[in-house]
Amino acid sequence: MQARVTRPTFSYDKDAVTAITDYDNEMRFVFPLPENRKDLVELLELETLAGFESTKGAMERLGVEDIKSKQHEIESENNKRKQSRYVEEDSALFDVEESEPQKEVTQDGE
Repeated sequence: MQARVTRPTFSYDKDAVTAITDYDNEMRFVFPLPENRKDLVELLELETLAGFESTKGAMERLGVEDIKSKQHEIESENNKRKQSRYVEEDSALFDVEESEPQKEVTQDGE
């Protein structure tokens, strides 16, 4: 912006813009830019399953800010799911009612 301060069409506060001395700028481009996120997720899923991309690399391409934190969050959720499945399986074992043995029917009906 400071390079355009002298232009006649510059409409910002010139004094405020020229007073800025310590300014850091960062531009992030996520490549490839899909038409929508769903397409990119599907592409990354295929690449990850095929072994062409790592999970970390896929997350970077999706624009995830803190990858380690996100991986920890996903791992924690997966562990909770596994734990709840074990609890459900254990409770299902105790919920099974013993059924009465079936009486054998002979050919003569007794």
